[in-house]
Amino acid sequence: MTETPGDRLKQAREKAGIPSARAAALKHGWPVSTYASHENGQTPEIPHAAARKYAKAFKVTAAWLTHAEGDMHPAIAKDRLEKLLKSIPPDIQPEAIQYLEFLASRRKK
Repeated sequence: MTETPGDRLKQAREKAGIPSARAAALKHGWPVSTYASHENGQTPEIPHAAARKYAKAFKVTAAWLTHAEGDMHPAIAKDRLEKLLKSIPPDIQPEAIQYLEFLASRRKK
């Protein structure tokens, strides 16, 4: 069976630690019936504006959510990563990089 946008929306919600579609809608101020219809597939295509707000709330990409394009989670911009590394003392940078790689590998699962 092919994964649908609703399946990916549910997966993103669950990874965000929200137990139900109703809880997600209430937490974010979305109409419960609208959100539930997007997640349960009653509305097969999630409108672009809704996909963007769901993606932002669940920290995933809208392209992945709607079309399974790219990675589930947005990549950290290279300049932000470089800034982060500069803020870490040089003597612990190797361990910090190792830890970031570990976290990235867990996100892909």
